[in-house]
Amino acid sequence: PGARHSDYVQQLLEAARSEKEAGNSNFKHSKTSFAFKRYAAALSILTQFWIGGKICVDAAREIAVACHLNSAACRLKDGAHGAAEEAAQHCNMALHLAPDCAKAYYRR
Repeated sequence: PGARHSDYVQQLLEAARSEKEAGNSNFKHSKTSFAFKRYAAALSILTQFWIGGKICVDAAREIAVACHLNSAACRLKDGAHGAAEEAAQHCNMALHLAPDCAKAYYRR
């Protein structure tokens, strides 16, 4: 059972990484709305790692921080109504997960 659990965790992490990388590719091509959706998909996968208000797997936390920061960058770049507030919310989530994250303070 432990090996199957470990395999499942790795599959979830790989799926989240894949979504994040797809988001990065979209962002590099100035497709911020598509990038934002991919980051949101990665964050959705990572919800399975939340326990007691924290992400319990370091690799999942790292991916989540990156996705929140990148989501904030998407919102800041697209400049839609309410985008700055939404960017700040993503930065706050990144700071909740990684309190010393300078990039989150900068983008917020």
